[in-house]
Amino acid sequence: MRTHINSLVIRRAKPFLKWAGGKQQLLSQLEKYFPPNFDRYLEPFVGGGAVFFHLWNTNRLPEPKFLFDNNEELVNAYCIVRDKLDELVSLLTTYQKNHSQEYFYQIRSLDRQDIKLSDVERAARTIYLNRTCYNGLYRVNSQRQFNVPIGSYKNPKILYEDVLEAASLALHNVSIKVMDFREVTALAQTSDFFILIRHMTPLVKPPALLATPQIVFGKRISEIWLKYLKS
Repeated sequence: MRTHINSLVIRRAKPFLKWAGGKQQLLSQLEKYFPPNFDRYLEPFVGGGAVFFHLWNTNRLPEPKFLFDNNEELVNAYCIVRDKLDELVSLLTTYQKNHSQEYFYQIRSLDRQDIKLSDVERAARTIYLNRTCYNGLYRVNSQRQFNVPIGSYKNPKILYEDVLEAASLALHNVSIKVMDFREVTALAQTSDFFILIRHMTPLVKPPALLATPQIVFGKRISEIWLKYLKS
């Protein structure tokens, strides 16, 4: 178990996964929409976590903090980075050494076999596939089996230990759960920073923060969100 984390990575957290619709490149544009003061932070669609890590880096996150997503593998990866970093790094070191096209498809096929992986093994698999599959996409078929092909990377780096260490520190004492965003709305309280960014369509207006849901959602989710805010 790690007893300390290198001071060089403190307050330098960033996403440890590539994620479609990630906000890392938009942080400077989003910054002006962040409230100056809030009592709790809740994010229903954590994805790559760019906004969360940015707020942690700038020491603006209060207690408590809540991260949610309806992707079980994604949430599990966050929990393992937070709680079992040493075991995760050990497995990713093995994946880094063994990586090849054949190995990629061997690891990808694990969800097609009658094999029960531990939570750490699931998290390592998620990160490995994310780092080596085409464009870092996450996609499953109707049987919930990961089906993105291998990416055209000559020598992909799989283990970014300093990034994982910084993320683990940032996630300390953060509540991370699988939950549909419609359930998350029931948790909202006065003075919460409830960040509602779901990059399902091109960003054409300022992001929806707090109680302003009129942007960046796909039409169906926008309608559901408006319904919940009005109820």
